[in-house]
Amino acid sequence: MEKKDMNGLQIIGYGLGSLGKDFALGVMGSYLLLFYTDVFGISAAAAGMIFLLTKIWDAINDPMMGAIADRSPVTRFGRYRPYVLLAALPLSVFCVLCFLAPDLSPTGKVAYAAITYTITGMIFTAYDVPLWSMVPSLSSNQNTKNKLIGVARTFTTLALFLSSAVAYNAVIKLGGGTEPANLKAGFPKFMVIVGIISVVFAVITFISTKEVNIQEAEVETNLFKNFKRVMCKPLIAVLLSMVCCAFGMILPATVGTYYMIYYLGRPDLIALYMAISMGLGMITSILAPALMKKVTSKQLSFVGFGMNIVAGVVVFMAGKNSIPVVFVCFAIVGLATGLLMVSITTMLAETAAHISGTKGIRADGVCFSMNSFAIKVGQALASAAVSFLLAATGYVANAQQTQEALTGILLSRSLIPAGVAILGVICVAMWKLGEE
Repeated sequence: MEKKDMNGLQIIGYGLGSLGKDFALGVMGSYLLLFYTDVFGISAAAAGMIFLLTKIWDAINDPMMGAIADRSPVTRFGRYRPYVLLAALPLSVFCVLCFLAPDLSPTGKVAYAAITYTITGMIFTAYDVPLWSMVPSLSSNQNTKNKLIGVARTFTTLALFLSSAVAYNAVIKLGGGTEPANLKAGFPKFMVIVGIISVVFAVITFISTKEVNIQEAEVETNLFKNFKRVMCKPLIAVLLSMVCCAFGMILPATVGTYYMIYYLGRPDLIALYMAISMGLGMITSILAPALMKKVTSKQLSFVGFGMNIVAGVVVFMAGKNSIPVVFVCFAIVGLATGLLMVSITTMLAETAAHISGTKGIRADGVCFSMNSFAIKVGQALASAAVSFLLAATGYVANAQQTQEALTGILLSRSLIPAGVAILGVICVAMWKLGEE
């Protein structure tokens, strides 16, 4: 008897799980660096080290979570769904803790930031990896899987848009002003609201989904052997592509506040900048599954990275001379992000299916855990690159910036993401699975 496929409401219910967790992640990606440097009082160099070094643990933690998820017993709630429900509340709590600013010594502040940020990343992994790993378990229909990925990525883009465009103004209102003391009060209040939303959406995802296509493939008990058997050239290529995609996705939000406040001198346009840079990706996220009926996921990825290259070069050449031109470029970047998040995730799902089919081992959890790791590496590299560049060019928080610092801010918003997009094109070209 043929299994009943998912309906539209169930697909949307699944996608809301991404909206909840990525809303919190988006606020952290957009404003945590600014919070560390301008509110908590951590140097840009120290903040960059926190972002970068905590990912060393993620290199171990993410694949481990994928292997644990794949090896988990099938309960009456499924193999992956319980993780989504159980991780939601702790994730929300630690997101709030990340935006607290206790009165500590300089060393104590760095230690507090590093510990809370690392634990938040670990809990996010326990939520994110099973959420993506359950896609093949929800349906055996490839078109439905593409819709699940497309809807989830659309909600991710919506979450990044809301967190970047709405968060700053909301924090100012909750804190009563724009001074560091006001932001210190406003950020935790806003994160409590975000946390409540995240938990509610996780519950909706848990209730509205059901794992009906659980594949009982071989599971290697030795974790290192398992990773060795799963690793192949297509998987490495798609993961490197996702690192480049995540770098380009988070960089506009991370450097955007610095770019608007210090380089263009237009803090009043921060909300518009974030709305254009992060919001337009919703359009292409929705369109991407339909586009992949006409072109391959690989071809669509080439288009997305190409758009980022052109936009980055034009932003650098325009400088401060034409705000309308640079905002058009930011819109192009936003559209490209929506395409890439769906197309590369689809490439990953195809790779996982290829591994399972050819090697006879369950690979969904491991592959999507590596995807989670790739995204966080890209985000960490983006935040670290901005932090180190600010430190190297003499950035001083809440002060008039030197020309060298302004040039560093411009480069981080133009030629650096364009260069990473070029690397993305190379990585996508290395993915040969679609041609086979």
